[in-house]
Amino acid sequence: MSREAAAGSKSHASSPPTFSHPHAVAQKQPSTRLSAGPAERPRSAARRMDVWLRRISHLSASAFGVFVILHISAPVVAAIAPPNSAQEWAGKTMLLGRVYYQGAWSEPVLVWAMLGAHISSSLSRRLLRSTASTTSPVAQRIKAPSSHTTSAIILLPLLALHSLTTRLIPARKGVSEVLDHSFVARGFQTWPLLSCGSYAALLGAMLIHSIGGARRIYSACRPTLRNWRLGRASNAAASDALLHLARKDERGARALARKTDARINGKRRSDATLLGAGIASLWLALGLTRIVADGADLGPVMLAKYDACYLAVWPYRAVRRVGR
Repeated sequence: MSREAAAGSKSHASSPPTFSHPHAVAQKQPSTRLSAGPAERPRSAARRMDVWLRRISHLSASAFGVFVILHISAPVVAAIAPPNSAQEWAGKTMLLGRVYYQGAWSEPVLVWAMLGAHISSSLSRRLLRSTASTTSPVAQRIKAPSSHTTSAIILLPLLALHSLTTRLIPARKGVSEVLDHSFVARGFQTWPLLSCGSYAALLGAMLIHSIGGARRIYSACRPTLRNWRLGRASNAAASDALLHLARKDERGARALARKTDARINGKRRSDATLLGAGIASLWLALGLTRIVADGADLGPVMLAKYDACYLAVWPYRAVRRVGR
């Protein structure tokens, strides 16, 4: 018996180990993909919702951007007008734009509906991302908002003030049909500090938000070009360190290079946005200054109607009382 046991143990020891086929192992192990299916459904639904909200935000922003371009074309033209003709050139340009954005159906649909769709979809998307995010709340608090988000926060109250002053209140008082850029000149003459501050902040925030939004829409429409730009070889900022890491872990070095490139390109895009917004702001400020310099050469009845429109809005009414 001892010889047979020894022979059996010897045969077992000398026999080669058996390895199971990878497909057999995969069949034996339970599928984690199937078990994680119900948990993945809310995430996939949130991703689909985020895609649709992004599309609504981009489409509405594009439609509203056409209105913005037509609306600010008046001070752009006024900047190159002959002397004492800035209001005349701006008024003719504004009349051409009103055909588009002050029609019976174009204004409620192409202006107010697009603006409401853009604001609501952007806020809903931000709320969806904040609730479905997997990062820690501490990291979310530490992360600073982008210039695009900051400009949107600044732009909302200024846009409401501008809409009330130049469109909604004059329409209610029945002077919107005869309103021209002398109304803006009257505001600067009577409330110079408030008008300068509000228009400067409005133009700056609008241009930063518009340029950043146009870049985001372009990146969303061209994902291949965007990925190619982010995946290019790194610059000198990560040369020696990445070469050393590449000998140890090539995949980790490439991931670090992509992160470094994304950070560098993001900083460059932010600087380009601010530079473009600054140049455009100076041009619009020049046109607006020339419009104000022409003055509001109107009769006392029309000037009283203009003042009544301004006084119907709280900031102008408050500054008026303080100035007395």
